[in-house]
Amino acid sequence: NPTGRTLTLQRRHQVAELLKKYNTLLVEDDPYSALRFSGEPLPPICSLAPELVVYAGTFSKVLAPGLRVGFCTAPEVIQKWLVMAKQGVDLHTSTFNQALAAEYLAGGHLQAQLPKIIALYRPRQQAMLAAMRKRFPDCLHWAEPAGGMFIWVEGPPGSDMEAVYHQAVKEHVAFVPGQFFYARPGGGRHTLRLNFTVVDEPTIERAIGLLGDILARELA
Repeated sequence: NPTGRTLTLQRRHQVAELLKKYNTLLVEDDPYSALRFSGEPLPPICSLAPELVVYAGTFSKVLAPGLRVGFCTAPEVIQKWLVMAKQGVDLHTSTFNQALAAEYLAGGHLQAQLPKIIALYRPRQQAMLAAMRKRFPDCLHWAEPAGGMFIWVEGPPGSDMEAVYHQAVKEHVAFVPGQFFYARPGGGRHTLRLNFTVVDEPTIERAIGLLGDILARELA
């Protein structure tokens, strides 16, 4: 998130080797790997260098967003510091929500549910990509992600997707302007992020058609 890019197995091994060479820590934030629509599953970097990776995951993408329960693995030497940092942020996660997640996992329900989630999301992703190829202006570019929830779109240099957004919401279509994912102010104004998981395929096709018309008009 937001680009939908997947690190190849070779690059994962290269990153792990760099961590070992320089004896440095990596934080691996991995909320979307379970939502893989094509290709073979890839090992997380933490499995290649567990003593040097803090691995963070969440159940909000595959169980329930409102549960707000995640998890973390880390080298033993820094575990106590992570616990203290967590307490400093919000004291602790809801015990009830943690118990719900634990019971769900213990019953093996997550592994049974994942194929159903993927079967729901994959056609929506394909419907959005097909509609984009058909309705978006030729000046826009994007790649087909292997999984996740989003499609990252790049417009021509100098375009302003925040301005396009304000026009789109007037016609009841929304996306996230890409500039909000950039650390440097003003970066990524020519980019946007689309989410294909919320609505069904016919709604996606109508929305992308409408957004394509807005983009063609605003970028002309």
